[in-house]
This record gives sequence, C-alpha cells and structure tokens, in this order.
Amino acid sequence: MATRPPVTCHVLDTTIGQPGPNIAVTLKVNIAESADQDAKLAGEFSGLTNGDGRVTEWKGSGSDVQTLFESASGDMWCTLTFETREYWEKKDIKPFFPEVEIHFQTTGYKGLAQGASQPHWHVPVLLGPYNYTTYRGS
Repeated sequence: MATRPPVTCHVLDTTIGQPGPNIAVTLKVNIAESADQDAKLAGEFSGLTNGDGRVTEWKGSGSDVQTLFESASGDMWCTLTFETREYWEKKDIKPFFPEVEIHFQTTGYKGLAQGASQPHWHVPVLLGPYNYTTYRGS
C-alpha cells in the first residue's frame, strides 16, 4: 500500500457538484532553518487531479515530499497552485481566476515525539469559474 503524502488536495467543481479531474497542481515548499533566516525553496513538485479530483502523488526532481517533511528542521511555507484555466476553457468558460494559489504555513514534522503519528495537510478547493473556497481538511 502506498504511503499517503504529507500534503494532499482535492478539487470539487461547484458548477456541477462533481470532482474536477485533470487539473495540474504545483506544490512548492520553502523552509526557514532558523527564525532569523529567510525561507528558501526546498522542493517543487507537480501533480494532476485524478477522476476523483484528488492529487494523491507528487513528482519532483531530487527529494520526495515525504523525505522533505521528515528532514526539515525549520518552519515551512507551502504554496499550492491549481492551473484552472485549461479546465474551464475545455468547458467553453472563460474563468475569472485562471489559477488558484493557496499558501499555508506549518512546522512539518519538527518536534514530533518518537512514534507519534505524522500530521497530514489536506487542502480541498471548491471551484467555480468566478470563485473558489478553501479550508484545511482532514
């Protein structure tokens, strides 16, 4: 069984009440190793929403997402970018938001007690051509 990545996302098309498949998503992870340092790009990963509207796997060069979260020793700033223009244009809709960019902050796995379960960050997006809503899911 594949391990769930630390960050997952889900797109629901509110115009039809169904998942939004085949939307390209980019995950960028920036890490500040100490409080007095600026965050630096530590990893960039790409995914594609599946038939259920979910990204369940991230691809990138170098380190994988799991390893990055396990090895980070500082605060993490993550950005999810959903490339929505092509999705809407295939439906003959010109969207107001050609992409959706969501930022969130976490400490990753830093400070976890040995044997503690690793946290997970799930970011659902309720998507329309002229609006979107997001929240931290479970």
